[in-house]
Amino acid sequence: MSSLPPIATHNFAAPTAADSLAALTRVVGAERADALWTEACHGAGLAHAGDPIELDALHASTEQLQANGGAVATVARAIQIRLRTYARLAARGQTPAPLAAEATR
Repeated sequence: MSSLPPIATHNFAAPTAADSLAALTRVVGAERADALWTEACHGAGLAHAGDPIELDALHASTEQLQANGGAVATVARAIQIRLRTYARLAARGQTPAPLAAEATR
């Protein structure tokens, strides 16, 4: 589970290492997914492959996964898309929305 708050306006949570491993497991099976994820995390310089990990470290791990090509690279790309989406929505949330009265002017 991520320690980052979900983006409430979109009900969108940051992806986690557990999400990444679950996605890999659905595509390649549990044993291979565990091996690939551990290898990717170590390749990204992480001491362990579990949560919590920072978003930058998660991105680095997915870059390592992409080197495997095929379906594994597709899973990595999907996680990267979620990471970028979360970051962009979070950045928008830091700017106050206009007041409803101002929006109707």
